Amino acid sequence: MTIEQARAEGKRLRKETGPDAYVSLSVNMATYGDQTPVLSGSLYTKGIARCDPITVHGDTYDEVLNGLRAKAASAIRKEQTETINRMAGEIISLWYEGERSRQALIKAKFSEAEIDAHLDAAVNLANDMTSTGQYTNTPFEHQSEE
Repeated sequence: MTIEQARAEGKRLRKETGPDAYVSLSVNMATYGDQTPVLSGSLYTKGIARCDPITVHGDTYDEVLNGLRAKAASAIRKEQTETINRMAGEIISLWYEGERSRQALIKAKFSEAEIDAHLDAAVNLANDMTSTGQYTNTPFEHQSEE
């Protein structure tokens, strides 16, 4: 894989991972014993300042990118589950406080992208957690500006 191909694959991986993802591919010039310089890649699934990186070392860009993709799938599933759980808890709290708005979720530290991606699952989980069925997406969805 050429550097140009690696760059294109890195961009594809970033797009697959999420709107805030950051991908870095590097050539490490230090050698370890008789080994030749090694390549590495880091992937920040939520952006450079919002999570720990997933890092993979390898002898080829294919190896590094495939390793990042494999590790990212697991990390993303875990992050999504954690986000949905936090959002469901927040929906329950906001509902009882009367703060039923998308802005209230944003103030609770959820991004627009997270709300768009996980609102349905979080509302369903909130209903499952409380066995009430009273929570709906409507107050938390984008409101048209008229």
